[in-house]
Amino acid sequence: MKKSCKVVLTSSSSILTIQRQNIFYQGARILQCNLINSCINSSCMHKIWIQPFLDYYDGFYLANITLGNPPQPFTMALDTGSSDFWVIEHSKCKSEACSGGNLVNKHTKRHFYPEQSTTFREDGQGRRFSIRYGKGRTTGRYVQDYISFGSLYFENQTFGLADSIADVLGYQPVDGVLGLAWPSIAEYKINPPVHNMLRQLDEPLFTVWIDRRRPDFMGGSGGIVTFGGKDQVNCDSEWNYVPLYSRSLWQIRVQEFRIGNYRSWRRRFAISDTGTALLGGPHGLVNIIIAAVNAQYSVSHDMYVVPCDNRSNLSDIIFTMESLEYHITPSEYVLDLGLGDGNCALGVFGMYSDGFNADWIFGDTFIDSYCTLYDIGKGRRRPDFMGGSGGIVTFGGKDQVNCDSEWNYVPLYSRSLWQIRVQEFRIGNYRSWRRRFAISDTGTALLGGPHGLVNIIIAAVNAQYSVSHDMYVVPCDNRSNLSDIIFTMESLEYHITPSEYVLDLGLGDGNCALGVFGMYSDGFNADWIFGDTFIDSYCTLYDIGKGRLGFAKAKDAIQYN
Repeated sequence: MKKSCKVVLTSSSSILTIQRQNIFYQGARILQCNLINSCINSSCMHKIWIQPFLDYYDGFYLANITLGNPPQPFTMALDTGSSDFWVIEHSKCKSEACSGGNLVNKHTKRHFYPEQSTTFREDGQGRRFSIRYGKGRTTGRYVQDYISFGSLYFENQTFGLADSIADVLGYQPVDGVLGLAWPSIAEYKINPPVHNMLRQLDEPLFTVWIDRRRPDFMGGSGGIVTFGGKDQVNCDSEWNYVPLYSRSLWQIRVQEFRIGNYRSWRRRFAISDTGTALLGGPHGLVNIIIAAVNAQYSVSHDMYVVPCDNRSNLSDIIFTMESLEYHITPSEYVLDLGLGDGNCALGVFGMYSDGFNADWIFGDTFIDSYCTLYDIGKGRRRPDFMGGSGGIVTFGGKDQVNCDSEWNYVPLYSRSLWQIRVQEFRIGNYRSWRRRFAISDTGTALLGGPHGLVNIIIAAVNAQYSVSHDMYVVPCDNRSNLSDIIFTMESLEYHITPSEYVLDLGLGDGNCALGVFGMYSDGFNADWIFGDTFIDSYCTLYDIGKGRLGFAKAKDAIQYN
């Protein structure tokens, strides 16, 4: 039977001297025992670690760790929106920011002293990091040492020693940042501490609960992070899950957004980020929120404000994910920050998405309302396009398992992009013999083509524009009646079937998305982009030595009878 070990830390003003208590659970028995250093009893081999954190005006949620032997204590910003982990190196970082800025009541930052740790090791690879925070950067080198995180530990954790930190962090009550996202977005793909400690936990997950019961935001109790299990004290027993879009950030799909009488069905992405205090969203939708609550811009405070007394009259902000509604009440998104004049701050900010980043950021405004469970083990992923196994890249040879044995080759037009010539394009009765260029691009999800030819495709499949989804759609049941999209290269035809270019994204109403988009060429760029819509059908060989692309039919290409 696995045993669990809970550690309770005091917070408030005793941030430097912290007493720990471990609570062991065995069936219905509860045994409390003082363990100042860590779990040394054999019953702590598997554990649940509960980490209370401090709340500084909802800007940072802080937790305590130690590094080195003997241990050196640090107060870290817990950030699910990043994966990097760094502290300040004493002998290298001499700027004003590294000492806590020039404020009268500044936070004196703790620095790491490598020479004082008997377990300290250099990285051995000479790796450095540079991470942007606001308009500045934090830079430094990588090293290794022992880390203790409550009762969790790891002997050779790689982390950053900063020789320069961004000014925006200099004035904050943090000694460093501890990222809780996935290794794939960390510099050099370095495992964050929690990923290295998974074997010590009952379950490979952690839960965040933010405490809204106390009015003291300046270093008061901020809530609890539970590593290795669900927070069964502060959270409801009913949990609903949303699959991750990818194992990088904690990014999920939002089906619908609503406030008052306004509703948007366009599917967007959101990331859950404890390092963001407010709710971030697309500028257009944030303007809808501003209008819905009749917020007014305050020049003196440089923010939108709402009369505090009016909160009870406002509508909830509602997000739909996996067909369930999540309500953010006015008491969560209209914040009393002591602005005066009876005004409260609108806890929402607008942002632009470049198509690669998330549309929404579910910061503390969202997490205040809902305990959030970050399931590393299952990733809450779907077996299809929602962050599941996406395929295989084979370096140094052909994939003989998933690809047909017959390969056909097309010479590159130039050794820059993977660009080739297309002799002919065809769909249904339409045929274009004009020679065009195409590039093979794994970074593009769909099939891109000239606007004129994409309009031909739209007409050929009788696609209809959906205002709510901002895309062209086709009835899913009609896929078997549609024509292939056919490209001719080196006198051979390559067929993209309707099952590949008409995509079931769960839009509802029996509709599927047309996986083709139009683009303009200036005569220098490619006319076509063979994105995943093409690569799904054909294994693609990128032959650097001979300067060519090879294509073989993918064995698992989807077919409809």
